[in-house]
Order: sequence, then structure tokens, then C-alpha cells
Amino acid sequence: MKPVERAGHINLWIVLKQQVDGKFYLDTSVSTEFGMGMFKTELEAQHQQTMALLRNERVQVFHLEYPL
Repeated sequence: MKPVERAGHINLWIVLKQQVDGKFYLDTSVSTEFGMGMFKTELEAQHQQTMALLRNERVQVFHLEYPL
């Protein structure tokens, strides 16, 4: 069998904050059209990461691809 062909995908970048207990949470300091902590471009997510790092918060950016 061959894998199912996909028509395309939607790119989404999320910013996750790591708390002192080691758990990850969505960064809720900014809301976009996709929701809290989710961004349309990598540049927007990296900008939010920079702002969080200036507040001394540990955050990571992750890239997600949703198939259509």
C-alpha cells in the first residue's frame, strides 16, 4: 500500500513556556487569530520568544504542519 497523498498543509508555530515544575504550557501573553501562543509565521513566534526571554521566561518555539 502507498501512503495517502495530501493536498497540502497548514504551517503553524507555537510558543510553549516551561514552568519551574518542568511542565510545558502555551504562552498566553499574546492572542492571535489562531489562538493563544500560536502564530502564522516563524518570525512572529521568534519575536514573542524574544519578548518572553527579556521577561526572564523560558520558552521554546515549535513548528507544526496540519495536513489538509
